[in-house]
Amino acid sequence: DDSDGPFEILQARSIIESAIAEEAARLAKPEHIALLDENLARMEAAIGDAVKMLVHDRAFHTAITDIIGNATLHRFTGHIFDRRMTPYFERLASHFEGPHTWRLALEEHAAIRNAIAQNDPAAAREAMRRHLTLSQKRFSESFGEEA
Repeated sequence: DDSDGPFEILQARSIIESAIAEEAARLAKPEHIALLDENLARMEAAIGDAVKMLVHDRAFHTAITDIIGNATLHRFTGHIFDRRMTPYFERLASHFEGPHTWRLALEEHAAIRNAIAQNDPAAAREAMRRHLTLSQKRFSESFGEEA
């Protein structure tokens, strides 16, 4: 189980969380969007604090899942996010995660939030896929520098 590599984790997240965002867009109500907005504001305030950013990043992804109201999906989203918290992942993250990459992630989160707020399933799916694809790209670029 511990052999999941960072790229496999990101790919799994991309496939599953894109579908979650799509479904969330069908079901989202104003109170759900208010929670996402609160989260984005917290994330923005935390730029520069890597630990807080990760906490808010995780909370954003689980909040989207919570729009669906499925406990299994909530556990999955939290669990797969937490797979990042390995020493290996943290060592790599310290090389590529900084205010610049967090700002990009925040912009990507805002695009996901907007698509969900517009109840646009296709746009939400695409915005989540784009976010996780770009995360993976940022990660692999830093990985290349590290290698």
